[in-house]
Amino acid sequence: MEKYGIESKEYRSAFLKSMMGKELSVEERAIVTSEEVGNAIPTTTQNTIFEKVVKKAPMLDEITLLNVRGNVSFLVEGARTDGADHEEGATITESEINLIKVDLAGTEIVKLVTISETVKTMTIDAFEEWLTDMLSDSIANAIEGKIFTALETNGTQLTKAVSAESLREAIGTLPAAYDNGAKFYVNKKQFFTEILGLQDNAKNELVTFSNGKYYILGYEVVTSDKASKVTLANAKKFVGNLPQEIQVKSAYNIINNTYSYSGVAMYDGKLAISDSAIVIAGE
Repeated sequence: MEKYGIESKEYRSAFLKSMMGKELSVEERAIVTSEEVGNAIPTTTQNTIFEKVVKKAPMLDEITLLNVRGNVSFLVEGARTDGADHEEGATITESEINLIKVDLAGTEIVKLVTISETVKTMTIDAFEEWLTDMLSDSIANAIEGKIFTALETNGTQLTKAVSAESLREAIGTLPAAYDNGAKFYVNKKQFFTEILGLQDNAKNELVTFSNGKYYILGYEVVTSDKASKVTLANAKKFVGNLPQEIQVKSAYNIINNTYSYSGVAMYDGKLAISDSAIVIAGE
């Protein structure tokens, strides 16, 4: 019999039919149980889940994101050292580069969803769309929340209420070395109900809008429902790792005639340099 890998459409079809509890042909059973695939998620399904997670957790595009299996140590470049004068003929030594080591392990994020046996009536494409939507939504929310918790907890704290003055102070406090690429990260509701209310066109242009984006004194604004504080940060100094592909498992519940599906993701993330994020923490 021909062998089918996890990237093949034949394996995708057999795998999803198995997840739905549909009866498989002899050939389909052989495809999903072969040693070559090990019952892994089909490549297209895995890619769909990951793409939806990134879309629903936009902070994953903001940070330095790794996909390295197991525990990982990562070096992040801090502020560069200045060049030194050189005496002609003297030995040139390599300038020291300020590297900060970040150690990442991984915590398990699990989402369980249950659907009645009518799942068998769905088409394979409709089932895949439903499953990837359900799992990616919850996993993305969990990861985005973890990123903001770490960012807001470990950044440099400004214990002042949000005001035009504290926003300017945050900009002044952020070292110039981290200025390129820095953005304001803020809760969407807080931005539109509080920060926009600080705008006083007679005195300054605190907030501007250009090409579909808002800016606070020239710094792009990124909104998220998971943000609880206003943070000015160079998010590339935040390192996250997804050490393994998202896993999906299924089980039939005979007691209530339903199917349960669990999605499991591993994630860890840390802010490498505390002063690369200035948090207006409130008074």
